[in-house]
Amino acid sequence: MKKYLILFLTATLSLTACRDTRFDDMISDSIYLPKSDLQSGTITVMNEDDYTHKIWIHKAGYFQNKFDGNLSLDATYLDTYNASHNTDYEILNEKYFTLQKDFEIAAGVNEASVPLILKIEDIIKDLGYGTYYVPLRINSKTEGGTVNVEKSNLILAITLKQPVLTIYSEKKGAFSLDFSTNPPEKYDLDLTAGLDVKSSMDLNVSYTTDVSLLSQEDKALDTKFYSFKTDLTIPSGEQYVENFLTLDVAKMPRGKWVIPIRLMHISKLPFQKVPLMILNGQETIFSRTKLLFLHRYFMIK
Repeated sequence: MKKYLILFLTATLSLTACRDTRFDDMISDSIYLPKSDLQSGTITVMNEDDYTHKIWIHKAGYFQNKFDGNLSLDATYLDTYNASHNTDYEILNEKYFTLQKDFEIAAGVNEASVPLILKIEDIIKDLGYGTYYVPLRINSKTEGGTVNVEKSNLILAITLKQPVLTIYSEKKGAFSLDFSTNPPEKYDLDLTAGLDVKSSMDLNVSYTTDVSLLSQEDKALDTKFYSFKTDLTIPSGEQYVENFLTLDVAKMPRGKWVIPIRLMHISKLPFQKVPLMILNGQETIFSRTKLLFLHRYFMIK
């Protein structure tokens, strides 16, 4: 009888000693925003298509199981941010964007993205260009899953701006050329047109001589003494189109002359509601009409 009891107790102790404690100190899965707090971005509006911004959520922890969570608007966080930074940012109305709130990070995967879709046409039509704010918070829907509190909130600050068309040349604005000494037979002036971003469409641009830009004291040089291409296209996916004004210096009469050049874009469809800003050095000529203009002229002595 004693032998039987001893064997029983030994077996019980052995079973108790085999309890698996390898995972006791392992960190459970958690999620966080790799880019948290205020995150700024700029969208140059070349058309009225909706814009999709991806919000990335990362997963940390030992187990790397499937993790379910969601995103929610957090106006309180925006209020707290305003109070601590002395700002007055306002939340963008939900009618101007759509947000896929639920997300899943698969087992063995450490990140996932959620699309936020901005309704560009409606924003430009109702609010115009500017910076708009969307405060967000990530939440766990997974039992035992946690959220990194320090990286749980995000304020998207998205700036919508007009595309800018200008003449990319060393000589910009009003400038003079002096051919009084050792004049060349001909002189080429760079009139290359360029955008500040790559064009998302075939953008037609036009150059013309416009004497209405002259003052009463200015004398326009006869167009027979110079030439340039009048109609060009910046192809989709490109940023520039090359153009040169060729001046026939040898045949040009002596005197002080002005050549007034007007640059404009003539692509209509996307810019009926999304205007193109055209710059002349530090001078911006802005209009609410369909076509916006730049004047460029130089003096010939």
